[in-house]
Amino acid sequence: MTQFLPKISIVTAVFNGEKYVESCINSIVEQTYTNIEYVFIDGGSSDKTLNIANKYSDKIDILISEPDKGISDAMNKGIKNCSGDYIIVIHSDDYLFEPTTISQLVSQMSENDDVVLCNVKYGRNDSTLIARPLSWKTNFKGVHHQGAVCKRTLFQKYGQFDESFKICMDYDFFLRIYRKGIRSKTVDLTLSFMRDTGVSSKQDWQSLQARFDEERKVQATNPSTKLNTFIHKLYWLIYLPYRRLKYLIN
Repeated sequence: MTQFLPKISIVTAVFNGEKYVESCINSIVEQTYTNIEYVFIDGGSSDKTLNIANKYSDKIDILISEPDKGISDAMNKGIKNCSGDYIIVIHSDDYLFEPTTISQLVSQMSENDDVVLCNVKYGRNDSTLIARPLSWKTNFKGVHHQGAVCKRTLFQKYGQFDESFKICMDYDFFLRIYRKGIRSKTVDLTLSFMRDTGVSSKQDWQSLQARFDEERKVQATNPSTKLNTFIHKLYWLIYLPYRRLKYLIN
């Protein structure tokens, strides 16, 4: 039986990320799995980001540096330039967990997999975010995209990231494909480490409220049943006061 060795495209989108970008790049170019394409999208950084990336120009397959309209635009630009069978997005302040991560991942994949979801290590407390499959729960909460491996054809068939979202573009994409009937496989593997420095990690009430507002918009703009719409309204009537109370207590 022929061994399954898919081409894995990894996209990094960055803007003024000199603090962590080198550890991100190193985690990708040092992978033991060789069938990797690395696409690096810089939004026209004014710090040392591009200088750092240029040090690895012989290991970065596609390097684009130009102004963009934000993270969704940058990720979409990266995806459009990918030629791999599967795509992983690793942001500049995150990194692949260990040099053998992609080799371990591929050993648990098959050509029938559309979406593979892995665990993610997170934050200063080094907590583990267990992979959540695409399921009925996706109607309420997204998956950890730092642990997501998606067939490139999904973006071609169902569209890329909606650039109107500033926080929940990943939730919108995964809810969209889930409601189109796409299912996922979870594997007990840590794909990446996610620092708690991104916009989605902010815990002040203003940031939380902005994220909740986008989650509600995602749910409202993706076609659903009348029952789902009713349940969503009921969910937010209960969930928002609960989160507000939790925030005030903490």
